Amino acid sequence: RVGGYAFGNLLVDRLCYGLQAEPCDVTGPARILDNACVLVSSVDAAGTARLHEDGAAQRVACNGDDGDATNVRAAAVRGQDGREYLLVANLGAGACTVAPWQSRDYTDVVTGKPVSAADVAALTLQPDEVRLFVRG
Repeated sequence: RVGGYAFGNLLVDRLCYGLQAEPCDVTGPARILDNACVLVSSVDAAGTARLHEDGAAQRVACNGDDGDATNVRAAAVRGQDGREYLLVANLGAGACTVAPWQSRDYTDVVTGKPVSAADVAALTLQPDEVRLFVRG
């Protein structure tokens, strides 16, 4: 992480990640980068530290229909608005029924439709499908 002032009075941060500068062989299909981060605006260093200490962002344990979480990712984040967001992604090649341990009533952010805890607990995602839900 690198930060500082740019353009006079605009405080900026740059997120940096490791770089492979030399050519390398990757046999595909392959996952080359599997990383996530939470970006928060209008928060100082102490506020960012509190988010971490309070567990405002957590990886959510999630199993695919075969009991293998290899291709399923889920994260819960408490937003600046105080509401809980749940992001679930199927990175696999086939459809997958996922069961995040945080099965609660949510609203689908894209459609605006309510989703019951039972539906979240048996959520079927197509390959490369990502769903975002909000609670509260």
